[in-house]
Amino acid sequence: MPGAYYRNQWWVAAPRTPGRRDGVYLALGIHGQMLLIHEPAEVVIAKFSSWPASWPDGTAHTTIAACLALAEAVGSSHRRPGRL
Repeated sequence: MPGAYYRNQWWVAAPRTPGRRDGVYLALGIHGQMLLIHEPAEVVIAKFSSWPASWPDGTAHTTIAACLALAEAVGSSHRRPGRL
C-alpha cells in the first residue's frame, strides 16, 4: 500500500482530505481478521478468520486487494438511486 501509514492501531491506506470523506482505513488482526472502512464507497467490510499461522506469505496483499476491489465494486458510486 504505497503511501499508507500506521497510527493508533489502524492502517491508513488513503488519508482523508480535509473536509472530505475520502479515507480508506484498515484494522488487521494477527490471524487474518480485518476491518476495512472505505469512505468514498460508503462500505465497511469485516473479515473474521482464525488462520493457524499469522498472515501466511502473500496472503495480506491478496486479501487487502480483494477487499478494496469488493468495496469499490459495491460502493455507493455504483448504486442506482433508490436501490440497495
